[in-house]
Amino acid sequence: LLEAAAQAAREAAAAATDTVTGILQAHGGTLDVSKDGFRFELPLAGVS
Repeated sequence: LLEAAAQAAREAAAAATDTVTGILQAHGGTLDVSKDGFRFELPLAGVS
C-alpha cells in the first residue's frame, strides 16, 4: 500500500512537472529538474 502511494505521488509529480514545463516553454522559459531540486527561467517581457 505504501509503495502504491509512493508511485502515485511520483506520477503526480511527473505530471505536474510536464505541465509546468509546457507552460514555461509556451512563454519562452525553461525548467531544469535534477536530484538537487529544480530551477526555472522565465524571461519577462519589458524587463531587462
